[in-house]
Amino acid sequence: MRETGWRIGRIGPTPLYLARSWPVGVLLLAVLYFTALTGSMAPAQAIGYALVAVAGLFASVLVHEVSHGLAGHLLRRPPQSYTLTIWGGHTSFRGPERRPADMALIALAGPLSNLVVAGLCWAALLLANGAYFHILAPLSYLNLALGVFNLLPGLPMDGGHVVHAIGWAVTGKRDRGMLLAGNLGRVVAVGVGAFGLVPLLQGRSTSSLWPLVIAVFLWQGASQAVRVATARMAVAGVDLRSWMAPAWAVDAGARVGDVPPNGAVVVQGGRPVAVVTVAALQQGADPALPVSAVARAIASASVLRVAQGADAVAALGEAARHGDVVVLVDGPRLFVGDVPRIVAHLKR
Repeated sequence: MRETGWRIGRIGPTPLYLARSWPVGVLLLAVLYFTALTGSMAPAQAIGYALVAVAGLFASVLVHEVSHGLAGHLLRRPPQSYTLTIWGGHTSFRGPERRPADMALIALAGPLSNLVVAGLCWAALLLANGAYFHILAPLSYLNLALGVFNLLPGLPMDGGHVVHAIGWAVTGKRDRGMLLAGNLGRVVAVGVGAFGLVPLLQGRSTSSLWPLVIAVFLWQGASQAVRVATARMAVAGVDLRSWMAPAWAVDAGARVGDVPPNGAVVVQGGRPVAVVTVAALQQGADPALPVSAVARAIASASVLRVAQGADAVAALGEAARHGDVVVLVDGPRLFVGDVPRIVAHLKR
């Protein structure tokens, strides 16, 4: 998740969270909608409609995020969590997209679902001859706005992920696509900011403060994407094996005497679970003892499966949170490395 929060349930197998910022956004929107309605109806009625509008926003954002998740399921990239935030929502997935087309289809699923909901609400309004106007009309407008806004062609919006996918497909480089989408996101942010700034400077409307707030959010998200893409491109040629040592594998049921003098990786069920260092062997343990007596357990995050490029560096960064030793599985070969030493080389 991008933001910590409260787990409130599940949608299928996927947990649903409320970010800690979410109540602030809900309260602000409820007050704004209530204020807009008090001029045309009684306060009690305005409160009721404001609550309905907030519930509609909750449902619309949830439909948007679940649509991303369903598309991910269909493309064999299941969602890991759904999170509702002050800005809307976020869906995290297990692992990266395999193809540019997957990225584009998953991104488009969210805004397209909102456009469909907008059309259904408007059709229901027409069939009801204008009844429930204060409920159906705002829901239709809200979903139309969510759909169109999220299609803006720059990160962090869904349209930006489509641009990212197109750039990836054209250049063959995932990170170049991200850099393109991030820079376009900055352009979009400036455009949205200008849209709000011009009437504000002319003194026509204070409601244009909203586009300025949104522009700041867009700029921050786009700039983060540019920083990430730039950092990933800078380590595209990295090969972690250059700073790691080849290692033998020994079974978890082996004895200390079975371990080579230069150490080994302990494997259980085909998966590395521990390492035996030279220093541990030099302590003079009885060769008849089980290897577990001198082995040092490692977390699953400390087992790397990618040797080269930005994904390898990202995996190393995650492994660094769990220990100072990593094991790289490179086909049938195993490598062992010291995390601080590898990081020191990367910083040069």
